[in-house]
Amino acid sequence: MEIERSGCYKVETIGDSVMVVGGAFGANLHEQHRELVRLATRLLECIALLRAPDGTPLQIRAGIHTGTAIGGVVGLRMPRFTFMGDTINTASRMESTGIPMKLQISLQSFTLLNDRYGEETIRDEFHFKERTGVEVKGKGQLTTYLYEPIDTK
Repeated sequence: MEIERSGCYKVETIGDSVMVVGGAFGANLHEQHRELVRLATRLLECIALLRAPDGTPLQIRAGIHTGTAIGGVVGLRMPRFTFMGDTINTASRMESTGIPMKLQISLQSFTLLNDRYGEETIRDEFHFKERTGVEVKGKGQLTTYLYEPIDTK
């Protein structure tokens, strides 16, 4: 499975959403962040190849944010391990305010990639475009970055 190969951790599935975390459990934050972005871009590229039974193209949105999170077990009847906190909420907002078949990442995520690998590498590998004035609940207007698969046909 792509998630396991990336070294990222699938936390849970909620409805039609999947939460995946990178950089947890002592992993190298910078390498895991890049792998998380690669995972999201591969998923977008794979989904672009799929069609519903009626021929309609399938579409997803993906969002990534960088920051600290708290992990722990929640629930009494059916306990499960999950992550929570502002970083998780912001990542969710990156997905929900995104555009179908695009990965939207926060300025913090873009900065982490850019600082580690350089602007040219990030631009060439991931094809990010700046998106300004994105209204994000609880955050106001943010600058985000969109990845667009090279070919979504």
